[in-house]
Amino acid sequence: MKITNIGGATAIIEHNGKKILFDPWMDDGIIYGSWYHYPPLKVDIKDISDIDYVYISHIHEDHCSLGTLVHINSSAEIIVMDREPHIPNFVTRFLKKNNLNFKKIHLVKPYSKYELEPGLIVDMVEANPEHEYNYVIDSGLILQWDGWLIYNANDCQPHKIGIDYILETYGQLDLALLPYSGGSAYPACYSNLKHEEKLLERGRIIGGAVASLMSVVKKLDPKKVIPFADQYVIAGNRFLMNSYAPHLSCPGAYSKYFVEHGFEEKLLLLNSGQSYDLANQTKMPSDEYQFFSESDRDIYARSLSNIQYRHQNFKFNSSVPVERLLKLARARMWSMQNREDFYPDYRFYIEVEEEFGVLHEIDFGSELIRRQSLSEGFMPKTDYLKITVPRDMLILLLINDMSWNMVDGGRLIDYYRESNKYYPKCYTFLNHLII
Repeated sequence: MKITNIGGATAIIEHNGKKILFDPWMDDGIIYGSWYHYPPLKVDIKDISDIDYVYISHIHEDHCSLGTLVHINSSAEIIVMDREPHIPNFVTRFLKKNNLNFKKIHLVKPYSKYELEPGLIVDMVEANPEHEYNYVIDSGLILQWDGWLIYNANDCQPHKIGIDYILETYGQLDLALLPYSGGSAYPACYSNLKHEEKLLERGRIIGGAVASLMSVVKKLDPKKVIPFADQYVIAGNRFLMNSYAPHLSCPGAYSKYFVEHGFEEKLLLLNSGQSYDLANQTKMPSDEYQFFSESDRDIYARSLSNIQYRHQNFKFNSSVPVERLLKLARARMWSMQNREDFYPDYRFYIEVEEEFGVLHEIDFGSELIRRQSLSEGFMPKTDYLKITVPRDMLILLLINDMSWNMVDGGRLIDYYRESNKYYPKCYTFLNHLII
């Protein structure tokens, strides 16, 4: 049983001549040009052409990249979690939309053993139900293969229901691939925070993620742990956002926490392209792990500062009716509110960069969208989130050619919020602001 690290949430499990690829992302410039691998990959995309199975945890591009999937042999079989009809299967829809006709798609229900072939069983763990957006889209994989037991949590933060299920159903894991941070635009893109406050918030988030990771390691008690996923750098003219990234420079930077908690022998660090044989506990090649510092990362990000984002490559004609698009998108969002009976005392304000000071108000308690002007002394009286976005990007967002969730992950828009409080369901509803 061998695992080969590629980078991010992408890895290959190989056993008895069969290969399972986890979450394919190997092409740089995803998320509209903003995300590049960091540490950089040392595996060529052509090296993944001979794959038997591909597990895709969720639809986010750093786990399901079209630019990588097109390089995988069509004889491969896809493994995804299936909860239809209650929750749409976004991955299968994506594959169909892009004419990716793989040999077979295995639809695996959560908390249910599924035999792919003799000796090879897969199972799925749902994301934490308390995290509304993640719960809708994400999944974790349990792999039982000829007595070996592997858990790949990718971005699916382990939680009590899933942890209890793994321990009660399977017992001790041979290997756990566990997340150690997140990919939100907070605090980097929030102008209500000063530089020092952003750094403090970054530290708080990292500390919380570390505490969560160490707690999961203690509860699951796997034989080996790989800190997994979330390895990227923001390119383009917003590269300075990396200074506030809520994660350290590389997985190896978390080794000190494993030592502090007495988990040093469990920690497994692999360079890109390096493999580990679980049976004889050896690395191939046997190179030492290469650490990357914050300074290394910042220098690399600066070298990518001339990268153009997708919305910067063209201009919409001034006749495109942005306000009409906003009204149509608000109507759709209102219909979703009605469906879920959701009317909190909260507001969004959309500010177009080229029209500074003009706000388009979305009151969760009203189906109307109002135009407000800061020059007239307008001051919101409730908690709110102001979203500042370039005009061309806003048009692409409203016509659903770009995703609100993904431009957030790409650090491509700016926010100001009062109070500085996170309203998860309101943020989730922003994704319904499309026509």
